[in-house]
Amino acid sequence: MNRITRRITDPPRRQAGFTLPEALVAGVLGAMLLMAVAQASVQFTLGVSHLEEKAGINADETSAMQQMTRDIREAWYALQPSDDHIQLANPEGGFLEYFLEDGNVKLLRPNGDVGTVAFAISSLNFEASYVERYREGVVSNNIGAWYDRDPSGFSTNIKVESGDAIAMAFVVPYHEEDLPSGSVTDEHLSSAELDVLALPLAFVPGTLPESLQIELYPARAPGSARPYGSPVASLSVPGTSLPQAVWDSSDWEAVTVDALIDLSSFGDDLVPGDAYTLRLLPTGDSELLVQGFPTMVSSDDDDVDYQSGGGSYVTLPVSVPLTLSGDYVLSNTTTHQMISGFFVTLAPEGKLVQKRSAVLMSQSLSDDPWFGVVPGDTPP
Repeated sequence: MNRITRRITDPPRRQAGFTLPEALVAGVLGAMLLMAVAQASVQFTLGVSHLEEKAGINADETSAMQQMTRDIREAWYALQPSDDHIQLANPEGGFLEYFLEDGNVKLLRPNGDVGTVAFAISSLNFEASYVERYREGVVSNNIGAWYDRDPSGFSTNIKVESGDAIAMAFVVPYHEEDLPSGSVTDEHLSSAELDVLALPLAFVPGTLPESLQIELYPARAPGSARPYGSPVASLSVPGTSLPQAVWDSSDWEAVTVDALIDLSSFGDDLVPGDAYTLRLLPTGDSELLVQGFPTMVSSDDDDVDYQSGGGSYVTLPVSVPLTLSGDYVLSNTTTHQMISGFFVTLAPEGKLVQKRSAVLMSQSLSDDPWFGVVPGDTPP
């Protein structure tokens, strides 16, 4: 065996590690460092305790304040029976209560246990801050006029002959403020029924059986009186049940009182916020006179269109008085003044007053009044 062969076949030398003296030195140095850190921590704690003692702050009272503010932050919602008594609800419906009694701060747990968290207290005060929260309440069912168009000025007669038609646009109100007697609120309509149509018209009698055909259509868009698609409801009203026109030796005159037409047979609820068209067609050889008020500018929902002999519709520069009545359902928003946080003041006897503040996380995490917690809410 030559020298090269021996060098290849020799076993490799192992890597050298720490020697025993090196390990001992490292352990001693590490212990010295740990002792220094521990000594610094102890000195810091003693220093804080000394400062608190010089300031007259008791560790028990500090602990009580920390416990109260922690429970406030974690509460589902809070109630305040008095200035020195708060009730902190949990998601299960129980209450954790803090209150001052016989000079001591007491804690009442949901299971009925009572304990003292701070002794010899001259006063305890919880100053609450509030936030407004909304919830949907029980809806209100109403009956009456939910749409009223009442133009002013001088009027004219729109003559609708047999075979012709007049169409009037309207939009079912959505917000309460859009109702004839509505006020500015956050309430809205969820449904509306068309039971009564009121508008000033007069019927011109003819020699054949006469009636007025009334049809309800969806509108192409708000403000457009042209019917779209097929009628969603229709009704034939006898001409004799309508106000009759009066002949004044030269022409027929319209009666200015409103005709009240029962449309309850239409049946289906209308959708608040949607646009519709009412189409009136006299039949037989009769005529219809509708009172209109000339206008230069139409609003979004009072267009009037005229159709002659089944041809194209023409928009008229008039506004027709129109009142629609029936049952409608209005939302009901309930308002809750919820506590969003407390400023806590604790005055021990013969010591400095302690003050802390804490917010309820369930209330402070949302600026939207529809969020946040109110009594009765189910936890997520």
